[in-house]
Amino acid sequence: MATASGKANWNERICRVTNCPRPTRARDRLCRSHSAHRRTRLDLSVEAWLQLPSVRALASFGDCRVTSCVRAADGQRGLCGAHDKRWAEHRQACPDADFDTWAAVNGPAGVDHIVVLKGLPIRVQRELLVMVQQRTDEGLRTFLTDVRYLAELLRARGDVPAEADPAEQPHDLPATVLRTINEHLPVLQTRSGLAERRIVELLIDTGRRPDEVCTLPWDCLDRDDNGKPVLVYTDSKNNRPGRRLPIAETTAQLIGVQKNETRQRFPHTPPDQLVLLPCDNANPDGTKPMHAETFGNAHREFIDQIADLPLDEDNTPFDRRRVVPYAYRHSYAQRHADQGVAPDVLRELMGHRSMRTTFIYYRITETRTRAAVEKVARHQFDGTGRRVFHSISGLLADEHARLRIGQVAVPFGMCTEPSNVKAGGQACPYNTPAWAAGSSAATRPTWPSSSPTYSSCSPTGNASAPPPTSRTGPANTWPHPTNRSTSCGR
Repeated sequence: MATASGKANWNERICRVTNCPRPTRARDRLCRSHSAHRRTRLDLSVEAWLQLPSVRALASFGDCRVTSCVRAADGQRGLCGAHDKRWAEHRQACPDADFDTWAAVNGPAGVDHIVVLKGLPIRVQRELLVMVQQRTDEGLRTFLTDVRYLAELLRARGDVPAEADPAEQPHDLPATVLRTINEHLPVLQTRSGLAERRIVELLIDTGRRPDEVCTLPWDCLDRDDNGKPVLVYTDSKNNRPGRRLPIAETTAQLIGVQKNETRQRFPHTPPDQLVLLPCDNANPDGTKPMHAETFGNAHREFIDQIADLPLDEDNTPFDRRRVVPYAYRHSYAQRHADQGVAPDVLRELMGHRSMRTTFIYYRITETRTRAAVEKVARHQFDGTGRRVFHSISGLLADEHARLRIGQVAVPFGMCTEPSNVKAGGQACPYNTPAWAAGSSAATRPTWPSSSPTYSSCSPTGNASAPPPTSRTGPANTWPHPTNRSTSCGR
């Protein structure tokens, strides 16, 4: 059995703050965020602290992202406490581990007294239940440990027949949604503060992780040998300090303004101890950065406030649950990939050690596949020397997709004969030794006198051009906030 989403989860206590859905592992029965807030007012009892106007319910992190888990998430990573610890241990043992694969096969936590079928295909769940019912009807005893072992075995194998999955939702945000967020950043500033607005702008411009932006030191802006701005930050996930990221001048100006404001607030603190975005509470010297969870709460409330405004590219309402701070990092990678940035360069920009990790952050869009098909189609001929697909630029998207699977490579180019395509290029009469041996069973094809070379099909690009890194580069597709450039691209 498994608890339904939205109901009380097994072996889990909910925060005692009214209407706060987050789980708690602390002795005071408060979630981590409220427990941290509580420690700032230890002079009050818990009951008196709960009556403070500043103590209010926080947004839920949703269910744990592990497929089989029946608990609520306990942080922005989207994992419950037990699975968050498991994932950290797994990453330490396997640095290149893929999270989605791990989350799909990992078992539930803290449910030894029940059998969890959640995460298995519906058909498999039904077959297991029918098996138990048949054994019961026959008077046979079935131990829960046996059923649990069978369920975990099926889950770990990963080769059970799955249900038809809907189209996978991309993790990046469309340009229309980013444009709406930029236009309404004053709402975030009015609601939460200027620092929260600056964090959103830096997340969009730099593609760094939320905790990396929140903990930027005051002196995080540098210049390279050519005088171009560089962001110096710490890769907190992999414990790599001193990472350098090329940024645009507008992003450097934004950081410069924030540096001046922070310096004016804390004029007596040494610069090497200051942070760029100090928190407001219990921070008289400006040395404590804003917590990523604090920013995450403010960001979620901001998105909830403008939930009806973001629209998808087809002018339909956009799912606000997908607008999370980490989505800006995926959007950064997708924009650079769409602009043709080489994968190895994008890996450096993202700060990844493995190319496989970088591939997770972007997808090949229909626009790029269409451009590839049209580029190759200009150099394809049939057996009589006529160009194939000469009007391919006027085809619809579904026709482009059909054409990508309706042709096969053969020694003389591309073949569109259905029987040969079905046979993977092995059923072409011209590719048999009949005509080569002088037999009259087949007729040797007549090819055009001058066929194009493959080099003309290779993509071109300026290798010396720097990759776009901010909203003012060639990859932008949304307007800049007020008082900043309205040109596109990162």
